[in-house]
Amino acid sequence: MFNKVNNLIKGKDLIISNILFYNYEKLELNFEDLYYLTYLMNNSLEFDISKICSDLNKKPKDIIKVINKLDEMDILDIEIIKKGENDIKEIISLEKLYKKLTFLIVEKEDKIEEKVDLESEFKDVFKRDLTPREKQILNAWKSIGYNDLFILEGLKEAKYNGELSVAYIDNVLDRWQNQGITSKEDVIKSKTIDLSKPIESDDVIEVDDDYDWMNEYIDELFPNPQSELDYNTDYQLLINVMLSAQTTDKRVNMVASVLYKKYDTLDKLANADIDDIKKIIFSLGSYNKKASNVIEISKRLYNEKNGIVPNDREYLESLPGVGRKTANVVLGILYNVPCIAVDTHIERVSKRLKLACLNDDVLTVEKKLMKKFKNHPNMIKIHHQLLLFGRYHCKAINPECKNCRIKDLCRYKKKND
Repeated sequence: MFNKVNNLIKGKDLIISNILFYNYEKLELNFEDLYYLTYLMNNSLEFDISKICSDLNKKPKDIIKVINKLDEMDILDIEIIKKGENDIKEIISLEKLYKKLTFLIVEKEDKIEEKVDLESEFKDVFKRDLTPREKQILNAWKSIGYNDLFILEGLKEAKYNGELSVAYIDNVLDRWQNQGITSKEDVIKSKTIDLSKPIESDDVIEVDDDYDWMNEYIDELFPNPQSELDYNTDYQLLINVMLSAQTTDKRVNMVASVLYKKYDTLDKLANADIDDIKKIIFSLGSYNKKASNVIEISKRLYNEKNGIVPNDREYLESLPGVGRKTANVVLGILYNVPCIAVDTHIERVSKRLKLACLNDDVLTVEKKLMKKFKNHPNMIKIHHQLLLFGRYHCKAINPECKNCRIKDLCRYKKKND
């Protein structure tokens, strides 16, 4: 991958590329992200998947997966520019990335280099003076090649786990050494790779009566949660939920606004040209299948249900591209049917908050959530709250644990919180 990145930036304006190259880990990016971003910075920012696939020898689904990830990490944006009445162009904006890099540069320039006083650092954490034996061990670590910043990472690990002893830190440093982790940078990288993995046992909180401890907090965060998908009609909601698979609500909203402006009634969608639908929804991924689903869903609703999305789970799940999760969302929003749709955010939150076991599949997670919140008067509200909590607070990468009032009940423990 290093060679690929070097080949991309060779002969280009290296200023931004080099800054990114030396700072990508600080932005919690991996080398695949770096590879794509380097390409984007040194080529046209028009979101032309065919060209990107050709240039990088990648499949469309791989490109879209990375773009969606970077979008959710606030590294880039996809902007739609209308060139004509029915002609749109999607542009990749890297302004967010440039702002983050600028901040890192300014932060680095303003930072005064300080020499690490290991003994003082240990004294501050241990809340006492080190014993002669402990001082000997510190010196022994240095003599075998451990640098001060690496040792400090071991101290942070011990503090985090409540094991304030030099013996424990020695075991940590030895384990890291055996894993090929020999520097502060290596430690940070290893934690970034494992950042979304829970580290406690698979115990589940068995409480059926209520969840006041969580309800009050999430009610405070999201008092009136709503779907972040835009829609004006029930069929638009159904189609948009179907389109949102493996992409973001924000992207669906941008694309759907163009789709429904051109095809502003259900019968027009039912009789649309599939190639035109593919062109409009191309950036959502799986566009061939999704375009076919849009037309087939529209035809069936128009011909079989007079254009109305029915309160009928069996019928909805018979539609192409509509599974239990999509049906749950639609039934909950349109008809207040008590159900929870378990997407990636809700599954993550449920398992971290011990509402489900780590090895539960999504259907099992759904059943456990339905049981635990059976007395809640508005199940779709719980659905939206858990989803938004996972999307904006309990994120897969770099969750906001510091100010979370329910983190003591969570399996996930963020390093250096």
